[in-house]
This record gives sequence, structure tokens and C-alpha cells, in this order.
Amino acid sequence: MEAEIQAWMLDHVKWAVIFFNWFYSLGFFPVILPVAALVFVMRPDTFTYYRNVFLISIVITWALYAFYPLAPPRLIAEEGFVDTIAALGPDFYSSKESQSFYNAYSAMPSMHFGWPLLYGVMWFRTGNPWLRVLAFAYPSLLLVAVIVTANHYFVDPLAGGLVVLASFKLRSLLWGRAAGGG
Repeated sequence: MEAEIQAWMLDHVKWAVIFFNWFYSLGFFPVILPVAALVFVMRPDTFTYYRNVFLISIVITWALYAFYPLAPPRLIAEEGFVDTIAALGPDFYSSKESQSFYNAYSAMPSMHFGWPLLYGVMWFRTGNPWLRVLAFAYPSLLLVAVIVTANHYFVDPLAGGLVVLASFKLRSLLWGRAAGGG
């Protein structure tokens, strides 16, 4: 199904594919890291709570990557997938230097969805109406981006969401409920 969705978008709304390529490339670390720094400065208790959830999710994710390495669909052209970022840009990930920063076989779970979902929970809990809109928009856009760019199957973001849910539960079991958790 993912290949058909991608093919349809490439045939009918190529501009949207290019948008999602850029969103996938610039909407993750360039958002995640500055927002974490901002929360650290402005709301240290909130930062500590979500940092712990994040760190737990890293441990779970690394274990899953080690026990279940999975190639992203973009590497399986014979199944009809197109590596849209390599084909249409921006191709930040293909240089030898950038490839040393990530594991190409770490498609399951998709933390390109999981961590934006974590941020979405944090933003939603603020009660701020604008942040609540962002709480849904940001992970939703990355969900579409990971599928359209053929970086993940639908099950990968689902697994990323389950990792985040498990991380919240483990954080509560290990440290109890904290003020920063909302």
C-alpha cells in the first residue's frame, strides 16, 4: 500500500513530495534539538521529565534496532519504492560523512514519528491553544513525510508511538509522577 501511495503522489502532486522531502530532512533534528534547549532554559522541571522519557525511548529503540534491523522501503526499488530524497532532494543523507551518523537499517521503530509524538504530548499538556494545534500538526506531518519519502512502512511509526507510550509508562514506574509531566 505504501508504494502505491508514494507512486500516486509522485504522479499527481510531486510538489507535495518535494515539500515532505524537505520536512523530513529539516523538520526533525533542526526542530527537536532547539525545542529541547528552549524547554531546558524555560521549564527545567518539564525538561527533566521529558528528557527521562526520551532517554528511556532511546534504550528501547536501540534494543529493537539491534534485534530487528529493518531496511527502509526506499532501499527496495524492486518493490516499487522511490528514494524521493535522493531523487528530488534535499539529499543531506547520502554523503559518506552523514552516513556515519545514522544506521540505514533502523526503520523499525520510526522515531522520526515517535519523538515528534513525544513533543506533541508535551505541547498538548501545556494547555496553550497554539501549542495544542502544533501538538497534532507536527507529528502528523512527519507521519506523512516518513511514508511519502519511503523511509518507513506504516507499521514503523505505529511502533515508534508504542515505544513512546512504553517510555512514559516506564518513566512513571521508575520515578513516579512528576510536576513536569503535566
